[in-house]
Amino acid sequence: MMNSSELKKTVQNKRLLTKKDFLRLAKNMYPMLKSKGHYITDRHVKQSMEDFKKMKVSELREIFQKTHIIDGQLKNYYGHCFSCLRPLRPDYTRFENYCLDC
Repeated sequence: MMNSSELKKTVQNKRLLTKKDFLRLAKNMYPMLKSKGHYITDRHVKQSMEDFKKMKVSELREIFQKTHIIDGQLKNYYGHCFSCLRPLRPDYTRFENYCLDC
């Protein structure tokens, strides 16, 4: 039988990013860009945040090029099943990012 530390090593902490996660990323992105010397006004930030709020989650995934957070790291798993993370076969496109088993 496995103890809890061994079990934690085998189970990945993974989850699909939500719209709320992307909005949080966008909100944190602007102060970072300002600190690096980019010219960004509060009006730009406000307009961009409004635009992001109107977008679908799939559009936000395409813009940010991230789909999952795995063990605290943002990862891009396009072309993989969003549930089990196995690579998708070409004939699975009608299931939109999920394999037949999921």
